[in-house]
Amino acid sequence: MGSPGPWMEVIGVVGDVRDFSLTRKPVTEIYTCYQQGALSFNPLPHMKLVFLLSEPDRGFAGMLLDRVHSISPGLPAPDIIPMDALYAAAIASRRFIMFLVIVFAVTGLVLATVGIYGVTTYLVTRRTREIGLRIALGAGQLHILRLVMKRILVLVMTGLAIGIGASMGFTQWLRSFLYQVGPLDPLTFAAVGLLLVVVALCAAYLPARRATRIDPLAAIRFE
Repeated sequence: MGSPGPWMEVIGVVGDVRDFSLTRKPVTEIYTCYQQGALSFNPLPHMKLVFLLSEPDRGFAGMLLDRVHSISPGLPAPDIIPMDALYAAAIASRRFIMFLVIVFAVTGLVLATVGIYGVTTYLVTRRTREIGLRIALGAGQLHILRLVMKRILVLVMTGLAIGIGASMGFTQWLRSFLYQVGPLDPLTFAAVGLLLVVVALCAAYLPARRATRIDPLAAIRFE
């Protein structure tokens, strides 16, 4: 081991800083005065200055460049990047991936809605005679509506159970696309499941509503 460096006084502790990536865990760092740190550490070959403005000032960049040139006229003009632009560039790829995921999710939701509507219509058509007999024997509209909706709800819940089980199997693959959200986040699963149930019931309502208006005589003659 080398000889210990000079003693340095700790004057404060700051929060975690993600220098390399928003998803990469912060590493242990020490902030020192550049001249003081050069005595005991290997200083970085480059430096960055961060300015916090109380309010946006479009003329600040020009004023900063003039100040730099007044101190060192031969120094190349430094790159001045607003923090918003730096943050946007850091998450650009993930934002594009999230956009694609949202597009596919909305497309899948629309297809699921159309599919549930078609399945409900098919089930009502297949059970036209049964529904007509039930109405002829005194079944009310609420009973018929509940009968059809219950059948669709069973199918939806079965599909949800299979889908949630399959999604849990892809947790390792999904982990790399998530930020500050766990792949097994219960709130997310509950919200998505509730959304699918509501969409399914809305898609099944119109065919189920038409089933309550079936003419018993026409239904009995239906082939």
